[in-house]
Amino acid sequence: ETLSYSNSYKFNDFKADNKTQEHEFRVNLDLKRNNQHQMLPGYFRFLDIWRFKDSSSLNWYIEYLSTGKDDLISRGNGLLNTDAGYTASVTYFSKNSGKFRNHGYLDYTDTYLGGKGYSAHIHPSYYFQDNYSISWGIYYTDTKNWINWQSDNLFGSYHRKFLNNRLDFNANISQRQELRLRFQWIAIDAKAEQQLQLNNRGNLTPTDNNIKDFNISNTALQLRYRYEISPLSNIYIAYSRGGEFFSKDDGSLIGLFNNGLNNVTGNNFLIKVRYNLF
Repeated sequence: ETLSYSNSYKFNDFKADNKTQEHEFRVNLDLKRNNQHQMLPGYFRFLDIWRFKDSSSLNWYIEYLSTGKDDLISRGNGLLNTDAGYTASVTYFSKNSGKFRNHGYLDYTDTYLGGKGYSAHIHPSYYFQDNYSISWGIYYTDTKNWINWQSDNLFGSYHRKFLNNRLDFNANISQRQELRLRFQWIAIDAKAEQQLQLNNRGNLTPTDNNIKDFNISNTALQLRYRYEISPLSNIYIAYSRGGEFFSKDDGSLIGLFNNGLNNVTGNNFLIKVRYNLF
């Protein structure tokens, strides 16, 4: 069962010499119950959006997350009572013209499961021409008291550092040819804080057991070329390579790159022809 409410109010009566195109306030409310009529965490969000005449935009929001019962994180080992929390965020998009374009955000979060800390994202793009572009997306999260399920009714609390890098090159060579390149690296460095156990009242309580740090590093490379033989008929040539690394040893986030790159888990070359006979 879900109860959702959304309302917005827009201002667009600005003078000709004003840089603002539109100013919008938006309110969102979301309340949920599961099949057993137990209240799940809901949220209330206030969003303030500024859109400018050069096509750039700026917005910020504050979100309140209510108490509730999480019925998914324990994988069927009981309901978890969650405390209230909040997130504050600001996002910027540059104008969508010109050779250099950029967008990004900065969040501060204090939630029961996600932990307390911040997230940041920056995504610059460069357009050599309208049909040739390269972009680099960086996502970074640093939070303490991040709750992660381990097994049965056991959880771990960690100081988590998360990094996601994505590099994209797109080339529309002609109306019949395109080339796509993507390289992505995802890494997690989780420093153990304490082990927690879910009791029969739905609360997490510390145990006397020690838990270990863990590190994850994944890399993925994909190169794809498409040639259009005729309408709805194409030749695809693709190469993909993947790497994966997991460890419970102490390490650093940046040092995980070579581990994920060198431990190859997939190396594939594919040629595909799709031909329309009618």
